[in-house]
Amino acid sequence: MTVLTVYLVFLLGIGIIDFRKIQDFNDYVLAGRRQKLAIVTVSLMASMIGSGSTIGLADKAFSKGFPAIWFLAVGGIGLILQAWLLSEKVRASKAVTLPDLAQKTMGSQTRFLVALIIVITWVGIIAAQFIAAGKILTALTGVDSRAILAFAAVIIVVYSFLGGQASILKTDFLQFAILAGAVLFTVLFLYTAKPVDVGTLSFELTNDAYTGRDLFYYLTIVMGSYFICPMMFSRLLTAKNPQTAYRSSLIAGFGVLVFSFLIVLIGMWAQTRGIDPGKSGVLGHIFLNELPKAGGLVLILGVLSAVISTTDTCLVMTASIIEHDLLNRKPMDDSGDMIRTRSLVLLLGSLGYLTALWGNWDIIGLLLEAFEFYTAGIVPALFVALIMIHKKRLAPKWSFAAVLTGGFFGLLPKIAPVVNGLGQLIPGFWAKSLPMTGMGISLLLAVIAVRRGRPVAPSPA
Repeated sequence: MTVLTVYLVFLLGIGIIDFRKIQDFNDYVLAGRRQKLAIVTVSLMASMIGSGSTIGLADKAFSKGFPAIWFLAVGGIGLILQAWLLSEKVRASKAVTLPDLAQKTMGSQTRFLVALIIVITWVGIIAAQFIAAGKILTALTGVDSRAILAFAAVIIVVYSFLGGQASILKTDFLQFAILAGAVLFTVLFLYTAKPVDVGTLSFELTNDAYTGRDLFYYLTIVMGSYFICPMMFSRLLTAKNPQTAYRSSLIAGFGVLVFSFLIVLIGMWAQTRGIDPGKSGVLGHIFLNELPKAGGLVLILGVLSAVISTTDTCLVMTASIIEHDLLNRKPMDDSGDMIRTRSLVLLLGSLGYLTALWGNWDIIGLLLEAFEFYTAGIVPALFVALIMIHKKRLAPKWSFAAVLTGGFFGLLPKIAPVVNGLGQLIPGFWAKSLPMTGMGISLLLAVIAVRRGRPVAPSPA
């Protein structure tokens, strides 16, 4: 508890220091658009690697083996593709948010719909981070206490409220350093001090528990959520220039691939040793029972750092989208805009904390449901719009139809219980195929929107 308290109070101190420096909405949301390569790269990785990529991935590797790597590895692939196709375009657009990009390329109606889908999706993702924080704190303190979670939640939310992106970018660097060091130490310690027969480890890309159909699902739905992601774009928009955005995405993509491999190795070690992780999960069990005291403490703080670095980004990004794109308020000055955004950070944090108290949620399951709605609704249409950003502005009505149709198919398995009943008569992949069907239809409608769109006027020389 002493170490935890010192750590959280340190984060709060960073927020207090930056609170005095932030002058306007641009500083609070975009950190002045002046961040260098190292900061943006590490922040991309820290924002991507949250609860699902640590706690959830280790547990999935324990139950499914090496193919579990795809949950995070597709994110690395998505960032590499993002660098190749989109990163420079995103930064050069001078947008404020991802929905702002949608307005520049597809019109104001589509901007509102994109913002709505993002907010609904990321409320679920914020909740997943608080759920993970509760599990970590239980493992760290040995007490399943709502009071401990409330204490941590207050610190995380207040620190995000005070410092905005400036504080997040600074602490991301420290948090990812702790996480990377902890994971590397854990892998080396487990495989040397308590070795398993490496020859028994299977590195197959699919198996009976994770089939080719599952892989296709991850390469579309999950990878799409990283390829075009409001969190990742919020990082690119802080870069000092388009070239920095490109290099950051590329380096971060390869870094995520390495990290996903290390986490899966931990889960496979636990599977081979035949441990019983119980309620604490694989990482919690290893922290409590397998590592030396100092190493275990660093591991659990590293995982907590991963959760915090994703949570604070989600809070500020979602609050800025509500203020800038959903409410579309026109403040008399940037400071008023910033005050309302900070208030929204408090509201979203409260919702996330209350959701975390409802029950023992499956973190990856919750994330996948959120990704289905988001990816099917937004990714195909915005991808086409960004590819054509310097050539054509998509027809607004067809763009709106593309986003609405994709989002409907992504949401359908949750809002229509009859689909689950039909799934017993139709092949079991039916429910998972609906979001991918929505992606296909959305892509087709977006292509029509291009054909019916108007050319972009050439920039003056």
